[in-house]
Amino acid sequence: MGTKESFGDGLGSSTLTHFAKNQGRFIGRAPIGYNNARDDEDKPIIVVNEQKKAIVEQNFTDFLHDVPYQAIKAKVNAQGIQFKGHDAIPRIISNYVYGGLIQTPGYKDETAKVVKGLHEPIISEELFWRAYYKLQDKTRPQGPKMVDDKVSLRGFVLCQGCGGMHTGGKSKGRSDYYYYYRCKKCRGENYSANTVHTEIGEILKYLSLQEKYIRSLKIDAEIKMEAGLKQKNEHIVKANAEFETLNEKLGSLEEKYISNKDSQETYDKWYPVFSREVNIKKGELVDLKKDDDKLFTLYNAILPRLSDLNYLYNKATVDAKQAFLKRIFWGGFTKEKIGGRTGLLNPMVEENSLQVEALLRVEKKKKA
Repeated sequence: MGTKESFGDGLGSSTLTHFAKNQGRFIGRAPIGYNNARDDEDKPIIVVNEQKKAIVEQNFTDFLHDVPYQAIKAKVNAQGIQFKGHDAIPRIISNYVYGGLIQTPGYKDETAKVVKGLHEPIISEELFWRAYYKLQDKTRPQGPKMVDDKVSLRGFVLCQGCGGMHTGGKSKGRSDYYYYYRCKKCRGENYSANTVHTEIGEILKYLSLQEKYIRSLKIDAEIKMEAGLKQKNEHIVKANAEFETLNEKLGSLEEKYISNKDSQETYDKWYPVFSREVNIKKGELVDLKKDDDKLFTLYNAILPRLSDLNYLYNKATVDAKQAFLKRIFWGGFTKEKIGGRTGLLNPMVEENSLQVEALLRVEKKKKA
C-alpha cells in the first residue's frame, strides 16, 4: 500500500514543511485549544476545540488585566489541564497561531516571516498583538536601558522577516554617530533611524482623529470641567467657613489671654495649634481661588491639536511615543523596505489612510 504525499512528490520533508507553512498551514502537534485534523485534500490542518477554546480566551483576557501568572495557571489547572513550567503562560501569549497567524522559519534564501493562517483564530488579531506587545514589555531584559529619542522605537518596530522586535543602536560615522534599527536574527533588516522616524511622521500627518470623535471629546471635557468647577466652588464655600471658624477660635484665644481669662500655659498650648491650622486653610483657599483662565486657555489651545497626531507624537517622551503608536497601530508596525504595514489600524484614525498607502499598508480594516 503506497504512502500519501500531502504537498508534492520528490520533495524533502523540510521543503514540504516550509512550503506548507508559507501557505498558512499549521504543521505539528496542535496547541491547546485546537485539534489536529485533515482537510478535504487530506492535508494537515488544525480545527478549534470548542471545549478548550474558552481556556485560551480566558488566558489572554487575564493576562491583559494583569492577573498574575500563578493565578492564571491555577484557573487552568482547576479545569483538569496541567500547565507546567514557569513559561507556560508566555508560551501561549506569544503563540501566533491563536491570532490566526503562522510564523514561517527562515529557509535557504528566504527570511522568516509571519503569514495569515488557514485555520480559524481563537482570538482576534488585534487582541493578540496587544497581548504580544505587553508580553514583550514584561519580558524585555532588565538592566541598562538606552533611553534615547534618536532610537525611541527600539522594541516597537517589528521585523518583516521573523516578526521579532528591532533593536536600536548607533555606529560612528566620519563626523557623527549613525543611528539605526535592526533585527538581530535576519540579515539585511537594518534601517536608518532617521528614515523610520520620517516615515512614521509622514504617516501620522495623514492619519487624524475624525471630527466626530473630537466633538465627542470636547463635549465630554466641557461636562467634566463644569462639574469640576462646581465642585471647586463648593469646596471654596466649605473652606471659607472652616477658615472663619478657626480665625474666631484664634481671636478668642488671644482676647482671653489679654484679659487674663486664660493662663500662659493654655495660651502656649493652643496658639501654635490654631495658628498653624489658620495658615494651612489660608493656603488652601489661595490655591482654590487661583484664576482658571490659564486652564481654559490651555484647553482651547490643545483641543484643535487632537487631530494633529504627528504633533502629539513629537511632543511625547520616549516611553509615551511607543504607547501612543500602539494605540494607533493595533496590529503592530512591521518595517518594510519602504514604509511599513500593520495588521489592523485603529478605526478612529483610518479615515485618510488611503492617502498614505505608499508608506502604510493596512492588512485588515475594522468598523469604528
